[in-house]
Amino acid sequence: MTVAVGTGSIDITPPRGLDIAGGLWAAPSLGVRDPLHARALVLDDGATRAALVTLDVIGLERDTVLRARELIAGAVGIPGEHVLIACSHTHQGPATLRYAATSWPQAYMEELPRRIADVVATAAGTMAPAEWAYAQAEQGTLAHYRRAKLRNGRVRNTWLLLPDDPVVGPAGDIDPRLPLLAFRTGDRLQALFANFACHATCAGDGRWSANYPGYFAASLAERLGLASSRIFYTSGAAANTNPLVADAAEFGTQLAAVVPPALLSVQWRTGAHLRIRERAISLPARRIDRFPFDLIAEAYQPKFSQLNFGRVVKYYADEYVKLVERGPVPTQTALQLVALDDVALLAIPGELFVELGREIQGRSPFAHTIVVTMANDWVGYIPHRAAFEEGGYETIFGSQSRLAPEAGDMIVDAAVRLLDDTAGQRSHDE
Repeated sequence: MTVAVGTGSIDITPPRGLDIAGGLWAAPSLGVRDPLHARALVLDDGATRAALVTLDVIGLERDTVLRARELIAGAVGIPGEHVLIACSHTHQGPATLRYAATSWPQAYMEELPRRIADVVATAAGTMAPAEWAYAQAEQGTLAHYRRAKLRNGRVRNTWLLLPDDPVVGPAGDIDPRLPLLAFRTGDRLQALFANFACHATCAGDGRWSANYPGYFAASLAERLGLASSRIFYTSGAAANTNPLVADAAEFGTQLAAVVPPALLSVQWRTGAHLRIRERAISLPARRIDRFPFDLIAEAYQPKFSQLNFGRVVKYYADEYVKLVERGPVPTQTALQLVALDDVALLAIPGELFVELGREIQGRSPFAHTIVVTMANDWVGYIPHRAAFEEGGYETIFGSQSRLAPEAGDMIVDAAVRLLDDTAGQRSHDE
């Protein structure tokens, strides 16, 4: 089947003064360093259509995603379960997730689903036949595994380390792979989809910024002769990986540099079979019997001033009260798979540990499996079981870490079943 693609982009930069997401206390934006965008890539194989939407925000909750999908279905007829909405996880964007540190930007969040639907409608109006190809680059020097193993077996996050901490080494390894999907018409590149496993937490300056993904798109666009609006960045299994290069522009430029060589020898394909599935999953809540002050103090008190440590404790106390009053309610969310022949895009609704991402890829029946995180929902961190014994920020109880220790294994197993079932559907169709 011939594949057609369409693209669209829209500016979603908020006004100054709204809270910046990602910190443990409020920090209103001072202005704009670089704009934030929503971008849409629509795929059509003649029988099935899908929309891949990327956003320069920290994440979206399920109700926002479902509202955007409803508007998209009404505007262009793409079914909601055929829409994948992925966030770059920039920590210099608006507070689009509900947690105790920031104020909810009500007017902005009421408008955002309409903006997402608008950009999908734009993309759907620009469809043209295209060839496509899969490629993979690698960049292993820009990021680091952010959980350091101490001599006593515990873990401390790298940004909380002290000079005399008895560090044995990193508690794991990063994923340096940069998988790519490229689309072209004739000899002209039309769109590029990219995925990299690293937090978008290069140093900020108090202003809105897409962080390194924005600079990656701008630098790559210049190298490829392609508008940056046609470059679609997504986050891989990046929960426990942080930038080693602090400057967002330098990070983005160096990451972009490895892409053009990877595209030189690709095998272009003239057609494809598009398959899409979404499957609900219920994830158990963590049960907790006391406020985790000892874990908070272990992680933060050695590094922070008394004032900022007090702010951290206040954040976790507010989260504790909210979640305990609500009770250990399971999280209802979904996994989604968009497959183009032997390439699978697997959407994970939260911050997945790199080890779990590798396990999914290793067990997948597809030749190429791209794990797209921060997609279609936000369930917080999804650590592997060992992390709960090791400690560290990613496991301290709060909205950002509220799932039971077994949830990571449940997501991996459910994801592999979804991949297996979809691969079986392809075999049956052929």
